[in-house]
Amino acid sequence: MLEIQKLYSGYGGTEVLHGIDLSIPSGRITVIAGPNGCGKSTLLKAIAGIHPARAGGILLDGKELRTMEPRELAKNVAYLAQSRQIPEITVQRLVLHGRFPYLSYPRRYRKCDLQIAERAMKTMGIMELADRYLSTLSGGQRQKVYIAMALAQDTPVVLLDEPNSFLDIAHQMQLMEQAKALANMGKIVVPVL
Repeated sequence: MLEIQKLYSGYGGTEVLHGIDLSIPSGRITVIAGPNGCGKSTLLKAIAGIHPARAGGILLDGKELRTMEPRELAKNVAYLAQSRQIPEITVQRLVLHGRFPYLSYPRRYRKCDLQIAERAMKTMGIMELADRYLSTLSGGQRQKVYIAMALAQDTPVVLLDEPNSFLDIAHQMQLMEQAKALANMGKIVVPVL
């Protein structure tokens, strides 16, 4: 269970979230919907530890997320941002970035990391793109790669900010089926749509 307790957050001097209380159960998809600028993305960023909360609590199974070290937080919460830079790396390399929280220094991928990344790419139907550079892909293909990276992170909480962006209707349906499969595995799945 993910619990948001009296959460306040915003940007600069502007408060966007005003005392949000929300319980999000495991094993279900909980959609956050609302008009532009109402704080949907701010809420996801606060949960993921990307944007600081001014007050309140964010608890995963009773454990405060905001007190976790970044690496531990990354093992618990995967966040797929709405807009991203396009690094000049291959699809497989980007998907493997999801494994960073599990690697020690120097970062050397283990056999299990490669297998998890491959499974994530197969799940998203992008294995044939593994050696292609992100810059050569369509917006929809890139979106699927980023989702595969979030899957490879293998966390109990998956936050998806506008995950259907750039996807045609068939791929939107595939994404929702994948979200359902994650929820069926007992994960907390929170898309902003």
